[in-house]
Amino acid sequence: MRSLDTCLFAALDLETTGLYASKDRIVEIGAVTFRRGRVVGRFQTFVDPGRAMSEEVIAVHGITDAMVAGAPDVTEALPRLRAFLGEALLVIHNAAFDLSFLATADPSWVPWRPGVVDSCVLARRAFPQERRYGLAHLVGTLGLDVSASHRALADADGARQLFERSLDVLGEAAATAEELLDLAAFDFAAAEKTVDAAIRGLVEEALREGRELVIAYRDAWGRLTERRVRPEGLAGWPVPQLEAFCCLRKGLRHFRLDRIVRARFAE
Repeated sequence: MRSLDTCLFAALDLETTGLYASKDRIVEIGAVTFRRGRVVGRFQTFVDPGRAMSEEVIAVHGITDAMVAGAPDVTEALPRLRAFLGEALLVIHNAAFDLSFLATADPSWVPWRPGVVDSCVLARRAFPQERRYGLAHLVGTLGLDVSASHRALADADGARQLFERSLDVLGEAAATAEELLDLAAFDFAAAEKTVDAAIRGLVEEALREGRELVIAYRDAWGRLTERRVRPEGLAGWPVPQLEAFCCLRKGLRHFRLDRIVRARFAE
């Protein structure tokens, strides 16, 4: 059993051009390495997404096209981040979101072998009385010292402080790395089991051969429709999204593979 006092942690946060890793891009990375009660180092870089950002996105995080102009692209930024993190145990709030962007940019990021603790899951264990578990809400409710929200380094430090406060509350229930991971580890294996292998194989074959598909797709409201689509790309993690021209909607659409109920080649 490893005492938490011997562990190196790294709180990580990303800012992006939108919510979907299959079509959006990373624009800022922030990380804080730390041991219990002591910050070791800080990392921050803008990332050039290679596209203009919408006014709606800029209103959320305040990062403009001018701020990322001349910044490294993701293929340069991620190796620098990996070197900074070393063998640290990652701490990420709502880990699936950030991991999806990392994995889409470079699949070697998942699984992160030292492990990932989701500070949102940990906070649910430590503060079950809360009704909301967004990072900004918890930072405010708990009176944590964070300078700004929706910027990568500030949010990474907020996740660090929330993690530390959660451990203080949980006490002996999370005294070792093994106990901590039992409580709040991100489950990579479970995340990747949500997609039917046969459907994914058919989609990949259609992409290779340039063939159209007929899919039965269940949307977010549970409605099932049959659509003829022309696949153009497949990206995203842990649930890949099919980018395809949809003959029903007469435009480019994104389809979560775990919502494709049936698929066959179009005749």
